[in-house]
Amino acid sequence: MNKKKGLILRVMRVSSVLLLMGIAGFNLLSASVYALGLQQHLRILPFAMLSVQSGSMAPAYLPGDLLIVHESPFAALAIGDDVVFHQGAELVTHRIIDRDDRTLITRGLENRLADSPVEAASYCARVVAVIPAAGWLWERLTAPLNTVRLMLVLLLLMALPSMLRHRGTFAADPPG
Repeated sequence: MNKKKGLILRVMRVSSVLLLMGIAGFNLLSASVYALGLQQHLRILPFAMLSVQSGSMAPAYLPGDLLIVHESPFAALAIGDDVVFHQGAELVTHRIIDRDDRTLITRGLENRLADSPVEAASYCARVVAVIPAAGWLWERLTAPLNTVRLMLVLLLLMALPSMLRHRGTFAADPPG
């Protein structure tokens, strides 16, 4: 029974270390996204995830949905594709309603008017999938402060078995 308990503790410790390493790597990736901006991030990694913030694309995408986007070549985009682009400091996801070799004309499904033409330099990615209602979780996991909190909790959980195993040892040691 004691060997089984030790094995379980070791598996928990190794799993926690691997999870911490994954979270640390993810946090580093998130920091690079904030530092570099989405367009550069997508040039490093072909896929990214974004949380829907507005209802301009309802009913296709609702606030809180998670979009998986891919940096498809500008020339491969077609009318009917949903794309992410920079509009000033904002990222916008709208549907292509017309295009030529250098620009896209887009519009949100809930909007009556088309957006200003989107030049190739402002284009970021094409939407390839949506996960309904998962955006709120994505936002919480990728917020830097929440990631640090999660890492601290996991570190505490890793140290807890050792602390419990040695809790009587410290009281039994003679002073000095």
